[in-house]
Amino acid sequence: MFGTVSVEYDEQLNDELTNLREAGESKPFKEVFPGDWDQAHGIVGPTTEEHINEITGLDVELRGSGIYRDSFMNDGNLIIFTSGDVVRMVSTGKRHVFPHGTVPPDAVLQGEPDPGRIRIVDPDG
Repeated sequence: MFGTVSVEYDEQLNDELTNLREAGESKPFKEVFPGDWDQAHGIVGPTTEEHINEITGLDVELRGSGIYRDSFMNDGNLIIFTSGDVVRMVSTGKRHVFPHGTVPPDAVLQGEPDPGRIRIVDPDG
């Protein structure tokens, strides 16, 4: 298990994603969240550790911000960054600002104020 990584609330990332969505702007995901990772998994809460492991193929052990009895309890997003192993797990709190699914690091995030979402865009068009 990857029990050494705890879920953390990242207000700066949450605010940046919210602003991107509301402004209708686009930005490379690596600029929004730099670091040593090769894949991100967007999860919409609330959900269980078992369900997260099923849909991502990972073996995560949930603990930290927004976690209760092996479940992610927030209505917002859990974003799991991996580079082979889990390197970081970030919660957006109660805001749903990130799409569900797996996102490569070269993806571009495209904000859409109406209907209020962020789309993942292939950088090559």
